[in-house]
Amino acid sequence: MKNSSIFLNKFNTFKIISAFVAVIMLTLVVMPAHAYTTPPDVADTKYVKAVDTLGELHIMVGDVDGKFRPKDNIKRSEFATIAVRLSGLEATVVAGQATKFPDVPAEHWASGYINLAVEKGYLKGDVEGTFRPDSNISFAEVATILLRFIDTEKEQEAISNGGYPAGYMTVAESLGLFADLGGYNAKTPAIRGAAAIMIYNSLDK
Repeated sequence: MKNSSIFLNKFNTFKIISAFVAVIMLTLVVMPAHAYTTPPDVADTKYVKAVDTLGELHIMVGDVDGKFRPKDNIKRSEFATIAVRLSGLEATVVAGQATKFPDVPAEHWASGYINLAVEKGYLKGDVEGTFRPDSNISFAEVATILLRFIDTEKEQEAISNGGYPAGYMTVAESLGLFADLGGYNAKTPAIRGAAAIMIYNSLDK
């Protein structure tokens, strides 16, 4: 009887541990690896739908404090990162490699993203051979990059309509990329909220 009691205690303990492990495994399967929440500074704003969509897709995210900062400008290095994520190629980014731009050293946080974005033709350097990673990106530049994503024929149409920036702005407007923005200007720095709306508007093109 004593041996039988020991066996039953061990068996019951095994069942309890097995059930516990099963619950843990089920929790790991059901719970998402990254639970997205709407940044508090875009809730109840015109940006929320675009920001939520891009946040869920990990294309454009907020900062470490959970804020999106919709009124802040975007640097060209930041938009290079967004472009790579939009392309679905983020996993292929190689950090710490030299770039062809004298103002983007290998140790720059976005060097890998910039290299890939330039290689794919999403962004380009300027006539002086620099990238200007810390310069604010303009509405015209955002429109140009998104047209390259949508269709190479659309970029050709933009070139035929006067090139940069007027031609790109015209084609972007015809595609509805500026819908729900309100005011905007080709040379004006694009704020994060407006860029999110433009990217969102481009997703179904």
